Amino acid sequence: MGQPWRKASSSAALAVCRAPLFQVCERVEAGKVEVVLAGFEPEPVSVHLACSSGKSVPRRARALIDFLAARLSAGMPVWPANF
Repeated sequence: MGQPWRKASSSAALAVCRAPLFQVCERVEAGKVEVVLAGFEPEPVSVHLACSSGKSVPRRARALIDFLAARLSAGMPVWPANF
């Protein structure tokens, strides 16, 4: 998912990269990468989940939509709260 070179290069101390925290949160928690310039992060944006009701939705997409909808509607974080 995403761009694997970001994770590999940042973990190898070869680069500074910008990546969504949900993609790298496990590496941050493990101490493999470090968040820098946290005070300059962009403002959060809204997420909208939509699919056509008349067409069949691929199972992977439906699973993602159901997972996110359940967590977001219950007020649960999608990734660890410390991010």
